[in-house]
Amino acid sequence: MAGAFIAVCDDATASSWNPGGFIQLRKPEVSVVYASLSRKESNEFGFHPESSHTGTVFDHHLNFFSLVYPFKMINRNMSLALTWQHLYDFNRSWSFKITEPRWLDTDNWKYHQTGRLSSIGFSYCTQIIPRLSAGITINLWKNIHLSNQWQQHYQQIVSDRDGEVLFWGNSRETYEFSGINLNFGLLWRINAHLSTGLVFKTPFNADILYSKSEHWTDFTNPLNPDGNSNETSNDSMHMPLTAGLGIRYQMSDAFLIAADISHTNWKTFSYETEKGQTICPIDGKPVNKSKAKDTTQIRCGFEYLYIDQNAGFIIPLRAGIFYDPTPAVDARDNFYGLSIGSGLSFLSSQRFSLDMAYTLRHGNDIGKSILKHLDFQQDVIEHLFYLSLIRYL
Repeated sequence: MAGAFIAVCDDATASSWNPGGFIQLRKPEVSVVYASLSRKESNEFGFHPESSHTGTVFDHHLNFFSLVYPFKMINRNMSLALTWQHLYDFNRSWSFKITEPRWLDTDNWKYHQTGRLSSIGFSYCTQIIPRLSAGITINLWKNIHLSNQWQQHYQQIVSDRDGEVLFWGNSRETYEFSGINLNFGLLWRINAHLSTGLVFKTPFNADILYSKSEHWTDFTNPLNPDGNSNETSNDSMHMPLTAGLGIRYQMSDAFLIAADISHTNWKTFSYETEKGQTICPIDGKPVNKSKAKDTTQIRCGFEYLYIDQNAGFIIPLRAGIFYDPTPAVDARDNFYGLSIGSGLSFLSSQRFSLDMAYTLRHGNDIGKSILKHLDFQQDVIEHLFYLSLIRYL
């Protein structure tokens, strides 16, 4: 449904979309989601056309896992949940060259970035009045099994006009991320047809353990050609507030439509080094000089259920479109996309649900904040595939 889920949130991913939706789960369940990603980045360097190239990434991983236990206490429905969720992806791979016109030296660069951010969530939801529920998720961002860090690898080889290598360098930067934040959610079932949801994801300060190692060989310095350096620091990163509002209209037992709007306050996004320097991670400038923009996401989708009472199964059809800009400087990097999905569940046994979804996400003329001094921009296209299984207990 393209992520139009704040007012729907009828599965365990409510921990992130809207914890107030856990009230809709009636049975204990275990769920797991697998995801694969294919991304192509067409990169253009205006000041160095020879550097223009295409980078590709393919990745697959466990995306989500949950345990949910609904129960009743003091005449109110409640739920407890334990979840693990992959939230941010950092994979990227580039290979390009830059030619210095004055000396005809060529810098051959290889840049490789890996890593992801995930959180462990503890959720509680309770019924306040019959049609209103509230929930909270405590997210622990911890570097467990390397699930909360990213690395940047750089390799530089400088050669002269005859192809002779003058310099070779290799560096690696590692960022280990840890912190705690909260998701608050409300779900109000206004009547049999109309529902609305509200979610707040609190800002927080994350601890960053930064390390950098470098090694190089300078063939133009025969007396001392080799060198290396290492450094570490305890830095911090301020993550911004996100708020979202969703609406759901149940036109019939078999058909619903939904729409969400969310806003993230990226203007407050900052990185503070151990030495006290505070910068905007988007463009590397001091926060008071950065022109980073907030972003607003819009998502719309529908669900239609084909119900075969005789055979005892349900086949859903879900689809949607979205506008999902990412933070940038002066202007936003605009991404658009669509999604489609289906699945299978059974009426009689109610033992499991199997679902699949595909998302296409693309953005043109974006990334200008990354390497502004090189007149850089890129076109990005992503293909995402999800496969999920819910086992009812």
